[in-house]
Amino acid sequence: MHRLMVDRRLRTYYEGAGYAVAGERSKKGNGGSRYGVTLLEKRLGA
Repeated sequence: MHRLMVDRRLRTYYEGAGYAVAGERSKKGNGGSRYGVTLLEKRLGA
């Protein structure tokens, strides 16, 4: 979900739904360009 790094509204939506940022990474796309990725996680009920 790399858009979360730049789309504050989308990130706010996921955080409101119980997701937490687990980290951010840089990835290499097609053609060699790099882009940022936000990793999210959500705890599931037992």
